Amino acid sequence: MDLSTRKLFLGARLKRLRRELGLTQTQMAEELGVSPSYLNHLERNQRPLTAAVIVRLAETYDIDIRTFVAEGDAADVADLTEILSDPLFRDLAIARQEVAEIAESAPAVAEAIVRLYQALLERRRAPDAETLQQAERPGGWTATPDDWVRDYVQAHKNHFPELDEPAEALFADAEASDIAAACRDRLREHHAVSVRITPTDVMPDALRRYDHHRRRLLLSELLPAPSRAFACAFQLAALERRTTLDDLIAKARAPDKPTERLLRVALLNYAAAATIMPYGRFLSAAESLGYDVDLLGARFGAGVEQVCHRLTTLGRPGARGVPFFMVRADQ
Repeated sequence: MDLSTRKLFLGARLKRLRRELGLTQTQMAEELGVSPSYLNHLERNQRPLTAAVIVRLAETYDIDIRTFVAEGDAADVADLTEILSDPLFRDLAIARQEVAEIAESAPAVAEAIVRLYQALLERRRAPDAETLQQAERPGGWTATPDDWVRDYVQAHKNHFPELDEPAEALFADAEASDIAAACRDRLREHHAVSVRITPTDVMPDALRRYDHHRRRLLLSELLPAPSRAFACAFQLAALERRTTLDDLIAKARAPDKPTERLLRVALLNYAAAATIMPYGRFLSAAESLGYDVDLLGARFGAGVEQVCHRLTTLGRPGARGVPFFMVRADQ
């Protein structure tokens, strides 16, 4: 990508970045070493972004230059294009360039259109008024808690630094193969929680259970070693990341309690994976091992599915992995 020969008018993207960072034009201008009036011109697309300003943006705010400079969000454009091809809008003959401009300059409006159209589709599918009343939830239209949580995770690109960073620091001195044992030791030493492997005749209907009153984590003998390690990391995250999780969930503003509970479980799963497979070490190993799932599992004591999930979370600015996506298929 040759930035020196292209005129880049990225005002909407620059303004969006500034707002996401919670900065005024004066504050951002000072941090970038430019005048507020010049920054104002950039945001209004009255001046193109120079290579020097783009480099300063990347260095100051640790952003990925390729992502920032790339043409409008392809996923948003594709979603809007599909929506606007509906017979309801076909007579408007909206040009693709107009769709791209909306996705670029008004991403929140684009997201609102997508949500409204999803609600319309659900109403079209609903057979009667009773079904509509059951599907509609406080705070807006959401098909299911699963759909809402999936969309929330996707909106954050399945990356939550608030959970990654403390997990990475937790066992910084432990060998990758010893982190599972370190989780069990920390549960015992810091939280007085014992881990017990339980026969199936004692716990026939569950693979794991936390006995809050006796401070015991009960794991079924049917669980393989990677799943036992993950269960320990999950319980450790539940005990030590409560405040962080509460903050994330409060900011997410889930539409109802079932969705909120499901979101908490999803974030706890993320935190557990981040504990067993710390970001920096896992990314370094993935790159050195050519993203070999079996070798990564052996090195970190994790199962195939756990490794695959972790590979989809490597979105740290300045230290990104290959952008994997995971799809479940019912054979």
